[in-house]
Amino acid sequence: MNLYSVELLSRKQVTSKLYDLKVRLIEPNTMVFKAGQCVGFQIAEKEKRLYSIASVPERPNELSFCVDVSHMGVGSQFILALNIGERFTIEGPYGAFTVNDESHDLLFIATGAGIAPFKSIIAQLLSKNYPKDITLLFGVRSEEDKIYFDFFEKLSQENHNFFFIPTFSQPKGVWNGAKGRVTNFIEENYEAYKDHRPYICGSPVMVKEVRALLMAKGKEAREIKLELFS
Repeated sequence: MNLYSVELLSRKQVTSKLYDLKVRLIEPNTMVFKAGQCVGFQIAEKEKRLYSIASVPERPNELSFCVDVSHMGVGSQFILALNIGERFTIEGPYGAFTVNDESHDLLFIATGAGIAPFKSIIAQLLSKNYPKDITLLFGVRSEEDKIYFDFFEKLSQENHNFFFIPTFSQPKGVWNGAKGRVTNFIEENYEAYKDHRPYICGSPVMVKEVRALLMAKGKEAREIKLELFS
């Protein structure tokens, strides 16, 4: 187990329940990790919470995270109580929610804080000229829940093989994009993505529903990569 002392650089509230968190590594001052992995925040003795890294491995001395505090559990309380400049300990990296070959078109499916690992994965794949198509289907409730939209829209404009599809389940204003839950979009558009390799990250309910839908459509379990955010 690798332990790292880190310093909180910033904590920005980006939606009613999501915070963008940035830390700087102090000792050791760099971390070797793969895009899509997570680390454990030590929030109390013998207690930790796992958060996916949202930044890219090419910046090993600063890490960013997207944290959902809506449950207000011990992890949320720990993060909200941190002061800028305060130090704490993280451990890791952990996880195998990574892209390890270049032979597939990819379909990334996210809701809420489940967008975090995809922010890292997509940025790195595109910087390394991934040769196949990458589609990100990102489900949010309404305009008030948008996070990282500008980031992904810019990437889609700069890269011919990256397609960003946000879908609003309960839009409040004029929204000309996709509407409904991510399961609705997949049900209606499956033929266009049936040969893509799916990666799913978000709430356990969403992940299980999307996995079941994909398998009902003919995908094998071994083809589907999952990451649960409780």
